[in-house]
Amino acid sequence: MILFLAAFLIGCGGNSGGTSAATPASVPPEDVWLQQNAHPISTSDPANTDYSDLQAFGDAVGNARIVLLGEESHGSGTTFDMKTRLVKYLHEQKGFDVLILETNFFVGNRIWQLAQTGQKVDDLAPNNIFYMYSKSAQGRNVLQYADSQRTTSNPLIVTAADSAAVGATDSVTDFFPLLESFLSGRSSPTLASSNWAIYKNLALNALFPYPPTLTNPPQNQIDAFNAVSDSLVGELCGPQPDTYVFPNSPSFWCRTVKSLRAQADPTFNPSVISTRDIESAANAQWLLDHAYPGHKFIFWGAIIHVGRYDAPWVASPSMATEMALNYGSQMYSVNMTASSGTDLDYVDLSTYTIPGDEQGSVEDVLHQVNQPVLFVDARNTSPPGSLFDMLAKNWGFTYVPNFLNSLGTAYDGLFYFQTNYPATMNR
Repeated sequence: MILFLAAFLIGCGGNSGGTSAATPASVPPEDVWLQQNAHPISTSDPANTDYSDLQAFGDAVGNARIVLLGEESHGSGTTFDMKTRLVKYLHEQKGFDVLILETNFFVGNRIWQLAQTGQKVDDLAPNNIFYMYSKSAQGRNVLQYADSQRTTSNPLIVTAADSAAVGATDSVTDFFPLLESFLSGRSSPTLASSNWAIYKNLALNALFPYPPTLTNPPQNQIDAFNAVSDSLVGELCGPQPDTYVFPNSPSFWCRTVKSLRAQADPTFNPSVISTRDIESAANAQWLLDHAYPGHKFIFWGAIIHVGRYDAPWVASPSMATEMALNYGSQMYSVNMTASSGTDLDYVDLSTYTIPGDEQGSVEDVLHQVNQPVLFVDARNTSPPGSLFDMLAKNWGFTYVPNFLNSLGTAYDGLFYFQTNYPATMNR
């Protein structure tokens, strides 16, 4: 029946945005809605600058200030290419000019500061920005695009909001010199604390490197770390004059100290639930409200962070869930999925085959449209409630047990690929 529906809709032009023709009553309404609202996209190739095929996506984004581009895998070359094409479109056609990567907050701000001296983000990225973005050919495309725009009248600012030390090894050597210089200029009593050396040692050896060189520090050192952290929060996080310009901003250092604590607590005590996404959302709010007020933002990261998730398989509310409390309708979140192909495991860099579609799943229904790339918007349309009961692939292009479709709930739009190809590492 689904195959019949696909032929019927294609013959009537249904996959280009709707049809008034009758549909067999026995076809599930969610299948009808998906196929009628599936817009063909000509290519995921970021080199293609004919953006006419992205009109439906642009209309869906509308007047949103924040677009969140998710990924079900950190190793999907198809996804990275599509996201780069969307970044270019949003930057060139829709006025978005800040790109926030799933990478450490301090590192992102530091790299953009260095880029203003003439250095290239792509050159600074290895061992700073998350390696799947900085060491894969497809991930690097967006960094190279930002470099090409840096000296134009419309640069694409690159920064980060993650509270975790994702990808950070090299720029972290600048962390304490810059923090200590800032604190010294304020005659900080915390900097003079006898516990400062312990705080610094645990940060550099237990939190920033991966894997850490220091594991299971003694409790007295953890207590000393927490005491310094609390003291810094007291100094930096209260109302006070602020430039909001890195690195001479007390509220910026407040955010970095809180981010460090959010990483430390579950590291030192595995029973503690991570607040990574909650602190990442606060970092993002600092960028939105203070560092770049009035700008339009693109977030690039895993869908479990940039989708509005608050589910049993997510340790805490996602970054987007927290952000939605303040920005709500200003946000438009997108996910990417695929029916078949291969992908790169970002942990061990092995290639694996993407599991096939479950019958009646979102991917299965979209596959019947027989187009290589599709876009579906559930934000500005009226999907049937049964859409939310469909199976859909989640992290790693797999079906998570007891977790159903999130199109229209956790994310607003979906890009579908018939076939996925893996990212290729070139550094």
